[in-house]
This record gives sequence, C-alpha cells and structure tokens, in this order.
Amino acid sequence: MGPLQGRWMSVDYHLIKRKDKHGRYWYRMGVLDAMPGKNGRPKYRAMRSLGIEAKRNKQGEFTKVARDNAHKAARQLLQTDSTLFAAKDSLRDFLETFWDYGKSEYIKGKRAEGRNISAQYAESSKAYVQTYFLPYFEDRGITKLSELNRRNLTEWRNHLYEHGNVKGEAKTITPSTQNKVRQAVFTALQWAVDMEMLPYHPGQGVRRVASKPAERRIFERSELGKLFSVQWTDKRAYAACLLAAETGMRLGEVRGLQWANVHLEAAYVDVLTNYVDYEGLKEPKWDSKRVGVAISPRCGMALKDLKDNHRWGATDSAFVFYAIDSDRRPMSKEAITLALQKAMKAAEIPTDRTFHCLRHSWITHATGQLPAHLLQRMAGHSQGATTERYQHVSDEHRKALADYASNIIQFEKAK
Repeated sequence: MGPLQGRWMSVDYHLIKRKDKHGRYWYRMGVLDAMPGKNGRPKYRAMRSLGIEAKRNKQGEFTKVARDNAHKAARQLLQTDSTLFAAKDSLRDFLETFWDYGKSEYIKGKRAEGRNISAQYAESSKAYVQTYFLPYFEDRGITKLSELNRRNLTEWRNHLYEHGNVKGEAKTITPSTQNKVRQAVFTALQWAVDMEMLPYHPGQGVRRVASKPAERRIFERSELGKLFSVQWTDKRAYAACLLAAETGMRLGEVRGLQWANVHLEAAYVDVLTNYVDYEGLKEPKWDSKRVGVAISPRCGMALKDLKDNHRWGATDSAFVFYAIDSDRRPMSKEAITLALQKAMKAAEIPTDRTFHCLRHSWITHATGQLPAHLLQRMAGHSQGATTERYQHVSDEHRKALADYASNIIQFEKAK
C-alpha cells in the first residue's frame, strides 16, 4: 500500500466530531499521516481539540457555519504550530520511513520488480540521512519535505563538502561518502515526485561532488609470506585470510562458505554462497558463482584443522568460519579484520590495507600467470573491464619495467 494519493493528497487534516458527557458534539482536528492505515484507510499522526462546538439546526443537521469555523481554526493551528504539519510533508518521517527496510514502499516495489535492495544497504542509507542530512536542515528550521529547493540543497551539498559532519564536532568524510549521502536523499526525492508527493524534484541540477577513487594498496608477495608466517591470534581468521589471499574470494563469500562446498582431498572449494548481515546466506555478488577454485596444501591444512576442531560440528550446512557464540551465523567481519590488523602489525607490514586488499592482491599477482578468461572467471567478474580495475602495479612489475627501460636503448659497446 503506497502513500495517500488522489483526494487525500489535497488535505492535511480531517475534522472529527466527538461527543462529550453532556451530549454535545465538538470539533477535533486529525492530522493525516502520509501512509494509510489498515485496508488503505487514512490514519492520523496527531489529534487536537479546536474548542468549537458542532451545533445543529432545527432539523438536527450540523450547521455549515460551525464547520467553516472549525476549518478556519484548524488552518490557523497548522500555521502557528510547526509540530502539526501532516506526516506526508515531514522531512524526517518521510526519509526515515523511505529507508526503513521493513516499511519502505520503495524497497517493496523494487523487490516486486526483481531488483532487491539489501537490508544492509537500506540501513547504511538511513544512517547517512540521519547523520549528514537531517541535522543540517533541522538546525536551520527546515523540517518539511515541501521546503526543500535547489538553493538550500546546493548550500547543504557545499557545506558538507567543506565541513563534513554537520552535527557536533566536524568530521571529514570523503567525496565518495558525500556522494553516497546525496544518492540516499535524491533517490527518495525522485520517488516522492513519482508518487506525486512533490510536483518536481527540488534537487534537480545539484550535482555530485568531484571524487577520485582512492588507490587501493596491495600486498606484495614478500609481504604475504611474512603475513602468514607470524603467529595469529585466531586460527579461524588465519584460515579465512589465507583462503582469500589464494583465491581472491570476497569477505562475504569467505564468511558464507559451508563445509558442503569444501573439498579437501581434491584441494578446491566451490564459491556458491555469500553471507550478508541482517539477511543471511545469499548468492555471490552479481551471481558470480565459481566451482573448482584451487587451494594450496597450506590452506588445506588450515581448513582441515578447523574441521577437526569445529565448535559446532562440521556438518555440510555448518559455516567453515564459525561464530563462537552461535551456530547460525559465521564469525563477524570485525573479528576477521581485527585479527588481520594484529597479524600485519606482528609482521611489521603497514596497516593501511583491508581484507578486500587481499582480493586486489590476488588478481594483480595472477595477471599474466593465468589466461585472461580464466582469471576473469575465477575472480567472479562478468566483464573483463571489471577485472582490469583490480589489477595494480606490484614491486615485481616495477622492477621488470626498470629492467626494460634500462635495455630499451641499445648503445654501442665501448671498444
């Protein structure tokens, strides 16, 4: 059920008659909510007494004069009390409901179209709106959806670019994150236009800020050797990171790995699942299933150790990288990344790299070692151009370039 439309969109309130203990009727104002109640009927987000009696004439009918006076009082109350505007015009209510995974009509519509939006994406979009958008406008007294316009949205975009966080202490956020905030807001505004909640998109012409993708660091081969030679604090995280370094698996794919898809004797794994917080097991990103992904004897031994000492029992449906406190989910992303950071410090490797850098490293080092079509397939990319974005210049590549540059010009040997 979508937002109130048609004749409901032209009003902010209903007049409601209530009978007192003396048998007299009085007018009350019910401020309409944007979303309907049960069976599509309107519901009210606030009620106010207008202090006007609904008088009757000699025929027992309610008089038009009393009703008109009630309407006049209701409109005046809406103008003087800023807390009483209809929820369909409440900026906070609209945006928070829009990105509420369980309530959003937009997300339900996308799901019906086969274009599912994850709960994690909805949650992060809601957090962007609550942190970087709503405080700015509420601090300036702008609390209605209808009050947004190109000018104040442009001023907000520029303020965010210059100052970062707009609530409390200033905090610098990257241009990429700023554009994610803009996307979260503007997607909602476009939907409001489509649903006839707004006559036009108030942010039309307010463009994204310029952003340049940060260069992602990779692990050199020698660094990987050091990384997996030190003592790790968690053998689950050790095996998870080793598996990613050898196969280029994504973090969600590693966490979602089940024993049914691990073939220790044949030394390979099948990448058929991806674990997403709040949602559970899903298919791999972009439906990039892979079978027969080879692993080394070292990785096989690490996995066998986990299987032999599995806390919950290594059944086919059990997670390889299990959680300590529950058999229904794998170990957390935070636990894996924290163990990786500790191992990097122990190996005296700069800690400016993340788990995903293991994937970038694998693709970089595999380039030239595997045929292009096989590399693309094992990386789980549908297009070769995507794989190319993961290919970086390693120290070995730089040395090869230096050797080539030293020999590209053939000078005559001194006689």
